[in-house]
Amino acid sequence: MRVRGKGFGDASGFGGGGSADERGRRIRAFQHAHRVGQKVRGRLLAREGSLAKVRIDGQELLANIESAAAPGSELLFLVVRLVPDILLKEITGKAGSSLFVSQALSEFASGRRELEGRIARVDWTAAPLPADLPARKDHFLQRLRADRKALAMLAALLERAAAIDAHLTPFGLGRFFYQPWLLPMAASHEILALKKPPSKNNAKRSSWNILFSFFLEGPGHVEAHIVYKEPEARCRLLLEHPEHADAVLSLMGNPRLGPIRVQVRPPDVSRLAAPGMSPTAGLLANACKTFTGVNLQV
Repeated sequence: MRVRGKGFGDASGFGGGGSADERGRRIRAFQHAHRVGQKVRGRLLAREGSLAKVRIDGQELLANIESAAAPGSELLFLVVRLVPDILLKEITGKAGSSLFVSQALSEFASGRRELEGRIARVDWTAAPLPADLPARKDHFLQRLRADRKALAMLAALLERAAAIDAHLTPFGLGRFFYQPWLLPMAASHEILALKKPPSKNNAKRSSWNILFSFFLEGPGHVEAHIVYKEPEARCRLLLEHPEHADAVLSLMGNPRLGPIRVQVRPPDVSRLAAPGMSPTAGLLANACKTFTGVNLQV
């Protein structure tokens, strides 16, 4: 994929208008921020004849892409060269493949580590977390309001999580979420939520199988396997250090979803067999025979 427009060599490949000097600055900024061999992710904005408008790292450019991706799709590119013109190559692990999702998970984990380093600067023990789960998000954002960079990083990470969620659909693993406000004192949050259809005995009540994983000093890596059927939740806890289960339960408490209080029964507690690996990556590996595997460390 050669990045071009009215002729990329004359510094007009980047869209967005502006003078030739402005376009030249955009190109130089892209060349300075990237290196040959680097993988970059872009979102297809629109098709314009034989070209497509793509946004990469906040920059809009015109490009010739080979795939039949629809506007709104996220694509992965390899930087082939940066001078004298910019040449990107579409990665064969297209959107929807296990390779594409594994690469997206790896990049997500990297961004998550950086953001959670900033989240950890806040003293989350200074005030109790609201029992109402939606209210926790407001509480979380209020405490982070002074850190504009953290808020911007959070917005970008939520967008990445939404893209992973969209591409996980064909694998039947459920919805993928990143919600650090649920336990802001923890790290490495991941949520997979799979809605189960109503049973024959009760056609009105659906249930959710929820896998909530995170890392806490002391308990280590934790996976909470929750089966939620209103108004009750059953929970199985897998911990790297099961002797710290009481501390985890104290933090989780009995949360509310609006007016609904989630009653968590006394959980089964077991030792986590493979701490340190992304549960989503592990489930994806089991679902795909050709999956290469990604080990995501905290």
